[in-house]
This record gives sequence, C-alpha cells and structure tokens, in this order.
Amino acid sequence: PNHSRAFAYGLSMSVVVLWPLAIGLAFCGSWPRAYGQAACADTCPPLDMSGNVVASLCPGDNASMELVGVSLPVCHPEGVENVQITDYMTTHAPEGPARLLVISNYYIGCNAGRREANVFSYLSTAIHEQYPNIVFLSSLKGGSARQCSSWAENYERNGAITMGSLQAAAQPLTVNDDASLLRDAFFTAPYPHPSYVIIDYKGVVREKFVGPCCGIASYSDCSTETALRLNETVHARLAPLLLEIEYLYDGSADCFFNDWEDWSVCSCVNSTGSNSGERTRQRELLQKAIGHGLCGTTSQVESCSCANAIDCAVGHWTEWSACNTTCDVGERYRTRGIVTPPEFGGNACPSLAELQLCQGPACQQQCVPQLGEIINISVVASGQDGLSSPRDVAFSPFPGRHLGTFSEGRTFRTLGYEAWVANGQGHSISIVTGVGYPGPRALTRMDRGWYHYMMNISALSFNMVAESVRDTGKDTFGFFATCQDNNNTYDGLKDPNFFQGPTLYSSSPAYKNLVRSDGGECGPADKCFFLHADMLHETPSCPGIIHDPETITAYGSVFWAIDGVAGHLVRYDFQQPHGPGLMDHSIAAVRRYPEVKISRGPPGMHQGMAIDQLSRTLYAAAAGSGEILRVFIDSGVYARTAREEYPVFSSRLPSFEYSIWGCVKHDVFARDLKEPSGLALLDSTLFVAEHATGNIVVFDIPTGFKIRTYAATAPGLMGLSFSPDGAALYGVNAVSE
Repeated sequence: PNHSRAFAYGLSMSVVVLWPLAIGLAFCGSWPRAYGQAACADTCPPLDMSGNVVASLCPGDNASMELVGVSLPVCHPEGVENVQITDYMTTHAPEGPARLLVISNYYIGCNAGRREANVFSYLSTAIHEQYPNIVFLSSLKGGSARQCSSWAENYERNGAITMGSLQAAAQPLTVNDDASLLRDAFFTAPYPHPSYVIIDYKGVVREKFVGPCCGIASYSDCSTETALRLNETVHARLAPLLLEIEYLYDGSADCFFNDWEDWSVCSCVNSTGSNSGERTRQRELLQKAIGHGLCGTTSQVESCSCANAIDCAVGHWTEWSACNTTCDVGERYRTRGIVTPPEFGGNACPSLAELQLCQGPACQQQCVPQLGEIINISVVASGQDGLSSPRDVAFSPFPGRHLGTFSEGRTFRTLGYEAWVANGQGHSISIVTGVGYPGPRALTRMDRGWYHYMMNISALSFNMVAESVRDTGKDTFGFFATCQDNNNTYDGLKDPNFFQGPTLYSSSPAYKNLVRSDGGECGPADKCFFLHADMLHETPSCPGIIHDPETITAYGSVFWAIDGVAGHLVRYDFQQPHGPGLMDHSIAAVRRYPEVKISRGPPGMHQGMAIDQLSRTLYAAAAGSGEILRVFIDSGVYARTAREEYPVFSSRLPSFEYSIWGCVKHDVFARDLKEPSGLALLDSTLFVAEHATGNIVVFDIPTGFKIRTYAATAPGLMGLSFSPDGAALYGVNAVSE
C-alpha cells in the first residue's frame, strides 16, 4: 500500500505462485567433496586465494562492450536460434523500450545449482510474461547442444517448483555456453557459482549476487526452502529498477513492439474456383504500457483473394556449356528459366540448373622442385650452453622480454629471435637469446617445484596469437605450456599417482612469475625460478603439446596434449589461469578423445604436434607406429562425462568440465616413418623429424605426397620449429645435445 506507484509498474509479489514439491531424483548424487560457504562471498571484484583483486565486471561498470558482435547459440526454448546480448543493452527511452537483462551462471549436472536453475526457469517465465522488457539469459556449460536442451527442459519440470499454469518456459533463453563466453565475461572466477547479474537499459551492471544454494556441494542438500529464496532475491532487486524505468516515461507510456512480420500465405477456403481467404501477421511485444498508456495487438488478420493453385512451369534446357577445364576432368552446365511462377500454394519450381562431368585431354606434368637438394646445418647451442637431453624447441613471441639485457648477473642480447629449449634430463628450459646473430647466449631456468611441474619435460608451446581482439586483461598471448613425460613420482621419491599434466606459465619476468628459491622477488643478480600460472592433471607421461590458435575463447589458453598412458589425444582449455603460486584448478575444461589413439615411442621421446589454423587440422606424431595422424579438431561431439572412467582429474567442483568426446574425424596422414618425433608446418608443407635416423622428411599437405627426405643429423633428432619469419628450421637432438 505504501508503494502503490512503484507496483503499478513494479513487480507484484503475488504474481508468482509457488508449488513446493518433494521430488526424489534418483539420477542425482552428491559431489565427493563439499566446498564451503566461505567460497560464496559476493564481493566484487572477487579476491583470489592470496587476497589479490581479480579484475571483473561489478555493479556500476558498463558492460555494453562485452561480447560485441558475438552470436550466442540458444538451445532452449525451441524457435530461438541465436541471441546477441548487446541488443538488450541500449535504450531509446522514452521513444523506445527500456529493457533489463538478467543472466544466470549454471553448469550441467547434479550440483546444488540445479535446484536454483529450476526456480530461475519458473520465475523468469512468470516475470517475462508480465514484463516482456525483462529478458532472462542462462549460461549453461558442460555438455553438447542436445544436452543443453534436455537439461533446460529438466529445469522446467523437476526441482523446487513446477510450471503450474505456465504451459511452457518462454524464458530463460538458455545458451549452450561451451566456450564459457558468458561466464568469463560476467562471472570472472573466482566469483562463485551459481550466480547472477542484472544489466540495465544502458548496459550498466546494476546487481551482481550469488544464489542461495552456493556453498552446498550436493543437489539434495539444497532444500526447497533454500532454493526458493532466489525468487525473493530476484524480485527484490528488479523492483527498484522497474520503478526507475517508470520515471523515464514520467509515469505513462504506450506499449512498444518490434516490426510486423511479413503476411502469411493467403489461406483459401475452397479447393476450386475463386474465393476469399485470410492471412495473418505477428509482432513481438517488447514493453507493456505504463500508467495510462495504450497498447495494440500482437497479431492481425485480414481478408485476401485466392484462386486455384497454380504450379510452377519451366522452359526448355539450354545447350550444355563448354567444359570449364582445358585438360583432365571438369564440369559443364545448362540452365532453364521459369515460365509461370507458382501461386496460391502451387507446386514449387524444379531445379533450374544442372552440372555434368566432362573429360578433357590428359594434363601435361608441369612440376618444378619445391625444395633444394641439400640442407645446410649449423649448431646454435649445445650442452655447453646448458642443453641437457633437449626434447623440444619453440620461439618466444617476445624476444628479449624475459631476460632483458641483464639477468642472474649476466648480459644478454635483445636483438634477434629467442629460442626456448625443453631439457628432459635437466628438468629445465634453456633460453637461447640473439638467435640469428653471431655468438648467441643462453641461460637455463627451472621451476621452483621442478619435481612436479617440469619433471622430465618433453615439450613446450607458446601462445603466438598476437591479434586476437581479446580483452587485454584476459589475453594469454605470450604464455607457454609444458608437457611432462612423468607419472608424478616427485623424482622417484614417491610411487606414481598419475596426477600429472601440462603446466602453464607466463613468460613475463614480473614478480611472481619469477621468484627466488625462497619465493621472494628476483633481483638482477639473483638466481630465478619459474612459478607456474596454472596446471591440469589429466595426461601423465605426456610426450607432446601444442597451443591451439583459436580466437573464440576469452583467454586463448587452449592446448592439445597426448596422454602417454592411455594413448589418447586430450584438449585442455585452462580458461582463466589461477595465477602464479596458487592452487585452484576448478576453472577449466578438459576433453578426452579416446578414438584418436596415438602410439607411444620409447620413454623420454618427444612426439610433436602441429596445427593448420586455416583448415583447423592437427597433425600428431605417433612414434610407436611410425605414423603421422591427422585430426580435424572442430569435429566431434560430446559423448559423456569422463569422471567415472578416468577418475584422476584436477577438481571435483562443477566448474571443472571433464568430458569424453566422440565421432571426431581423423585419419592417418603418413606411414612407414622411423620414430617420427618433431613436427613443423610452413605454409602447405609438413616437416617431420625422424628420431631413429636423424632425417627430416617433408610432405606436401594437400596431396600427402612425400616431397623429399634430408639427412639432417645423427639419430636422436626430436623437436622442430621454424623461426618466426619462416626463414630457417630449428631442431634439437637429444643424443648429441
């Protein structure tokens, strides 16, 4: 009664009627490990494990530039294919509608957030029905598009409340957020889950809060009463914003609609003779009337004339065109035109063009040599420079940045390229500076906890994507990841537990990326150690790793690696790195591809990988079988969770996605190689290092033709990498060092 003006357009709490249910869900279990309420603070910006502020969108921040131009796939409800959130972040009030956007953050599975998702499904449909200018969006992660749809339907039917008089959920628009774009834009970790954000008509974040089931590990432990508190919270936070919108229009405004759709085809009453019919059109209500404003209809019907159905009629075919090639097999075509177009529901027109193969004379062979007869070999660095059973080599995108001109009491050149070499026996990385200039100098550096993070390092790969248009605060350009051929024995001090995988580092020399042995900040004369930015643990005995140059994810921290124990290809998305020295592994997505079986070579052998970004094709060396495998990495579909079949993984929390993917397109690109190891791509050419012979074998990628075999080094050749300008090929020999 004291707020009658507000609730003339504000939220009436009596609109949403709730039906508490006691539902036993046999398919929902509990998480093996609970996480507490302490992790559910809605402090914004959030704090990491060390108490440091993590940049994040918070109330008062403008979000209108987030995900600009990104089309998000909607999996539920049916009839909506894609959505662009920026469409809801602008207003032309009072000449147009003022919209509010409510976004939720959920994961597929039987975690406690599923209780809230059910409540959110109901309240969003009920509120949107009364206030269509409030749009609800749900970020759902952890499975396929089909699973996204089925889980969204589950949220309607099962949980704390039922849809009641609401026949089907028109809201929320559930997005299959498989790349975690919404999560990373609006709920930057370590902001808790489940969580919500409300964005106003100007694109400003007005509310950001965690749900009542946050901190409860098990679905069954979040009671109906607890989950229903979400309904009260959302109502309470929307009410003042609706009052604010009312003031934009001075308390009175007509309805707002989008444009009318096209008229439907005229519907005829009789099948013969001329008669009259009806046609219809619709438009969407964007905002209801405020105060004494007027409102029209969302549909129109009008009379139309129609006659007997007229089928399409076409003319005769033209003569066949000339063959489109001067030799070998080509194509020719012919066409025909429309004489009478179809009307009043008549049959559509048949094909108006045909293609036919045609045979020309045999083509003359016009090949010229692509490569020279021999290659020139020179030694850039050796064991005297710190190399110790080198397994792989990669070039830094920031030559000179890591060491500068002076580090650990030594001077270094910042000109030229900078090669980073993975030392298997040294459990370290040698940084070779001034490559391409006389007298390059090298420095060898370890991780402070090398016995876990860099034990028997077999491969490394940099994020080399310089122009990804990612948020500079999230972009991991210049980060690198290592792969360890080890089962986590802590240098033989413990039995293997297989809790091993790739380690992610920032190549920036800033503290705490580099530290002294005691963890303090490095000085120019101090011996310094790497401190990892993240680590995941699903590929023990890993012989190879490669960065994926995709430009879709928010952080660009996707890598492909080989599980040497299971012989599988594994895709890692570190997503948001937890930061140097921290231990939170709960924000990541790991996909296993058991169909892609990669045969291991001898222990300690590097098995290279390379990605052709244009075709999105990965090549992987299978040293044990003497093959190069080819994998089309954008193929494949989600099959099931990997947690049961592969029980050693990084985190039990729902934000850690661990899945098995199947139906990936792959084949054997090359056979009969002698322990293929390093791989390097240059344009359409693949260079393969044979460990057993020391040869380099060169293939033409489009045809698979073996162009040439070079005698390069003695046996022991492993990792390969082209210099950034593609002018020279670099490699490492683990035997001769």
